Amino acid sequence: MAKTGIIYHPDYLEHETGNHPENKKRLIVTMDFLKNKGIFNRPEIKLFSPEKASVEIVALNHSMEYIKYVNYLSDRGGGMLDPDTVVGNKSFEVALRAVGGALLAAEKIRDGEVNNSFALVRPPGHHATYDHGHGFCIFNNIAVLSRYMIKNWGIKRILIVDFDAHHGNGTQDSFYDSPDVLYFGLQQWGIYPGSGWYQEIGEKEGKGYTVNVPLPWQTDDETYLYVLRELLYPIADQYNPEFILVSAGFDSHYSDMLTSMNISSVGHGKIMETILDVAKQKCDGKVAVFLEGGYNLSAIPRSIFNVISHMANLGEILEDESTEPEPKIREKVQQLILEIKEILKPYWKF
Repeated sequence: MAKTGIIYHPDYLEHETGNHPENKKRLIVTMDFLKNKGIFNRPEIKLFSPEKASVEIVALNHSMEYIKYVNYLSDRGGGMLDPDTVVGNKSFEVALRAVGGALLAAEKIRDGEVNNSFALVRPPGHHATYDHGHGFCIFNNIAVLSRYMIKNWGIKRILIVDFDAHHGNGTQDSFYDSPDVLYFGLQQWGIYPGSGWYQEIGEKEGKGYTVNVPLPWQTDDETYLYVLRELLYPIADQYNPEFILVSAGFDSHYSDMLTSMNISSVGHGKIMETILDVAKQKCDGKVAVFLEGGYNLSAIPRSIFNVISHMANLGEILEDESTEPEPKIREKVQQLILEIKEILKPYWKF
């Protein structure tokens, strides 16, 4: 049995966005890089091609009015959902296939064909809300999948880890009042979409099941890993997730033009190594990863390679410039962790 499934379809290149930061080159350079590294020839890796999700499945997390509006925009040649979010003439169909890629990633794990999976999909999804596309995202791939798993598989505890530098506001909003999904977000504070403060912890039955870590600019590899040790491990240990889903955004790389973080490609691999360790302890290693952001075309393929290498135990890690920790940043984060623990102590033990 292959260890890691890669989900991809060439139709993902048909979501045309022009000169936009989120464009098809992100997947072109990534797939070319992985092919040149021989990833798809490795026995540990299996490549899968997804079908399009049905409108009915997408409607588990989005209003029919919104879904029909996206279809309408595509049919008339395209348009804008907001100042940042492009819909082209094929974007509706491609977005359905992106959701289909998310479904397939989880199904292959459930059916025992692979231990874990990485869905190289676009458009990304974690900013899309119930009735609107935002921040380059049309349908919320990971949220639709979560609702599908809850409804059809009887799963009651899904852990979503989102390490995109931009807060996954759409995903958080989808489950803000539910304990069925624990949303754990690591993001750069003070940037788009302006949410993800640590005081946002959920509401009603979902109170305590949203965990946000708004990190200061220039947070480095070791500080990210410190946060995961201090917060993710103890919370996941008590939550006992049945499945872990990951919104993998590589815009936290130090070279990304849209953010100001200090993560290396090695660091992205280590973040995934940590998540895999949690999954091994709590849910038999069931981890499905979904591509979100990341816009430096030389950095994103290297980070994705390192993530896949950890997932499949390939034994090869690509180095880039090491990131130097700033003592003042670590001090800020240590204080932040204390404040987060204080606000979450009615719900979790640390």
